[in-house]
Amino acid sequence: MTDAESLARGAIERLLENESLRGDLSDVGFGPIVEWASNALVGAAQAAAGADDETARARMDEAETATKRIVGEVVDAAQRHTRAEVRALMSDPAIAHNPGARLRLAANGWRLGDDSDANAVRLIRALRGVQP
Repeated sequence: MTDAESLARGAIERLLENESLRGDLSDVGFGPIVEWASNALVGAAQAAAGADDETARARMDEAETATKRIVGEVVDAAQRHTRAEVRALMSDPAIAHNPGARLRLAANGWRLGDDSDANAVRLIRALRGVQP
C-alpha cells in the first residue's frame, strides 16, 4: 500500500513546479488556487491510499490531471473574465455534478472585473468542497 503523504507530496510538487499554470496571476491570486489544489490533492491521496499501489497511483494520476485542468480553467476565467470561461469551468466534469459549486460559480462568476487576482480568489472560493 502506498501512503497518502507520499502520494500527495509528489502531486503537489509537480503542481508547484509547473509555472505555466500560474498565467499572469500574482501570488495574491495564485496563492489561494495553490491552497485549494493542494487540499484537493491531499484529499485524493487519502482516498486512494487504501488501495493497492497500482490502483492508488492511477487514482492519483487522475486526480492530479483533473486538479491541473481545473487550475488552468480558473486561471483562464480569472484573466479573461468572460462568461464563456466561467461556463467552461462550470462544465468541468469534476464541477458539473456539484450543484453547490455550480451555483457559487454562477453567482460570483458573472460579476468578474478587470482585476485578475481578485477574480481568481472569487472563483476558487466558489470551488470549496470540489474534489477532483
